[in-house]
Amino acid sequence: MRIADTVNAQPPKLRAANGQRNDILRGLCNIFDLDVAFVSAFEGSSRRVVSLVERRQLFDEPIPENITDPLDESYCYQIASGRADTLIVDARLVPALSALPATECFSIRGHIAAPIVLASGDIYGMLCAFSQIPRPDLDARDQAVVALLADLIAKDIDANQGPNRDPDLINVLSDALQDARFDAMLQPVYCLSAHDIIGYEMLTRFPDAPASTEQVFSAAAENDLAVRLDAAILRNAAKIAKQLRGDTFLAVNMSVASVTALDLTEIFDATCRDRIVLEITEHQAVTNYRSFAPVLKRLRGLGFRIAIDDVGAGYSSFRHVLQLRPDFIKLDRSLVSGIDMNHEQATLVSGLQQYASAHGGQIIAEGIETLEEMDRLSQIGICRGQGFVLAAPQPWQSVLDKAG
Repeated sequence: MRIADTVNAQPPKLRAANGQRNDILRGLCNIFDLDVAFVSAFEGSSRRVVSLVERRQLFDEPIPENITDPLDESYCYQIASGRADTLIVDARLVPALSALPATECFSIRGHIAAPIVLASGDIYGMLCAFSQIPRPDLDARDQAVVALLADLIAKDIDANQGPNRDPDLINVLSDALQDARFDAMLQPVYCLSAHDIIGYEMLTRFPDAPASTEQVFSAAAENDLAVRLDAAILRNAAKIAKQLRGDTFLAVNMSVASVTALDLTEIFDATCRDRIVLEITEHQAVTNYRSFAPVLKRLRGLGFRIAIDDVGAGYSSFRHVLQLRPDFIKLDRSLVSGIDMNHEQATLVSGLQQYASAHGGQIIAEGIETLEEMDRLSQIGICRGQGFVLAAPQPWQSVLDKAG
């Protein structure tokens, strides 16, 4: 996390809907019985409050948004720079905070915060909340929830930045569209009990790109090229699907826009459609489930199966699950990591497993990295998974050659 880079540059504007952002802030106050919650932005040598919610009015006048103060006089910067902890029982007892004007001006005692880290690695600002009484009851588990909310806000900010016009990225996209210059990698999906391969997830890589794969896809979306890029990738997937052996499936990532816009029957002929699992990502909202659900019903009728990807990574994925009733629910790494040591996490995953079973769906755990995680998942009824402890993604041809 590069604080210095962020301090020296104007960050992107937070253009998400105020209502949605304020819902997160209100939820933070209500869950932890806090008085005020806000989102701040680091702007040059200043800290600006861009959104703020008071659970109850503490002063004669409401605390206004857009308060700007010197960066080094703010709690946000003291915490982001490591001078104070993200979880504070009583600010009066913290040397870096006790002398700051805000401590007595707003009677800040208990305080909890998390940095808002953008995909670039830069810190946009902070998600903060405070109470006017000391809070010895707040703990690391509460801090983890705040960090998750900060991550949701960061994703929303990333999604609302202006178009990426980096000429090198545009050239990569042009080559991908014209000459299919991208690599297809396959990561096996296993039956955890038998250790048999039941399918593969296809992952796309851009070897000539000056940025990450995620940034290439983001640039495609920002420049209205996402559907065309998905189409090129899916044509490659169709060729691979026809070479799969046995009854294994091939999962391919698709945006909501691509599912709606593309004629998948033109890309996948009838001989391979029953092998294809369409993974709907949570990064793009479904604006109208009533119109989108029939699209998926028609695709199912043609032999395709549907998965919701990254369930647990954001607020959209759970709604996708409830509204779209997928054949597969793919658990995000955030729900899998450390599950062997976290009872509450295991309880949540177990509940999702019960929901999937009741509605004819199947759970696939993504990002399994330790044998202990795999064993705990098996204990709570998760039968399918993928991750580096099982097999890393490899070039598609070598994977199929090894499969015999």
